[in-house]
Amino acid sequence: MYERAAVISLYAETPLHPGRGGATGVIDLPIQRERHLGYPIIPGSSLKGVLRSQARLAWRQQHGRLAAETDRAGDHGGALAITDARLLLFPVRSLYGVFAWTTSPLALDRYCRDLAAAGFEAPWQTPEPAAGRALVARGAVVAPGGRVTLEEFTFEATDDSGVAAIARDLASTLLPSSAEYEPWRARLPRQLAVLSDDDFRDFVQTATEVVARIKVDESTGTVKDGALWYEEYLPSETLFYALALASLPRRPANGAAEAPRTAEDVLAAVDDLALDRLQIGGDETIGRGIVKVRVRRLEGAR
Repeated sequence: MYERAAVISLYAETPLHPGRGGATGVIDLPIQRERHLGYPIIPGSSLKGVLRSQARLAWRQQHGRLAAETDRAGDHGGALAITDARLLLFPVRSLYGVFAWTTSPLALDRYCRDLAAAGFEAPWQTPEPAAGRALVARGAVVAPGGRVTLEEFTFEATDDSGVAAIARDLASTLLPSSAEYEPWRARLPRQLAVLSDDDFRDFVQTATEVVARIKVDESTGTVKDGALWYEEYLPSETLFYALALASLPRRPANGAAEAPRTAEDVLAAVDDLALDRLQIGGDETIGRGIVKVRVRRLEGAR
């Protein structure tokens, strides 16, 4: 069982394609979704693979050589588990304020539950908007005149102090902490809308980006026969989070000074990677899947 945990937030800077590998309807390459909710998700296996690549790169930079692969990996389990990355904030086109970050009571309650696993407690109570209504912070730019218009749908808006508290907390703990994100941290309280669970689900299922992709025949300069396909992306400004769960290393450290010996050491090794930006999902060569990373864990756990 894990002994320590950290929260990893993933903020999409470019459209993101965590693909599922099979066509659904007219979309040839859809994104991965939770079956019971329909929420987009980044599989933990994909995220852990990216972190493993970062760890190998860090080792090479530090030691001047590639890390050796063990030939007895089956003799012991890993000391770090990475959960699936869950959706928390989803951007939707807005008539006012350009776009709104949307979320729902279900998404917020799951986040609170996962925070507890990492030793944190959310400093707010989850609000409960009715269907067809949106809860916003006072002065929200997305709700002039008491209405929020997202895509072609209009919601009656109500000022709620709890939404302001949620926005301030997420801005300070999940959004990237670097200087270039200061405007985005300031935007969140003005552009956050909490929708009902059903309304939020409808947007995350229908308001993604669907892009037509082609392959050109070099000899003719035209599209190859059968080389047109449709690919689904999550929009930029989407926010995910995952948990990093550390347990006691099961393999002896063998005297190596840098080898983790405790669960705290395992999480410290994650900190030492100094994660900044990662590429997740498909279409790496066309700039898709760039996410800004932030790791949060209890002070003094190191």
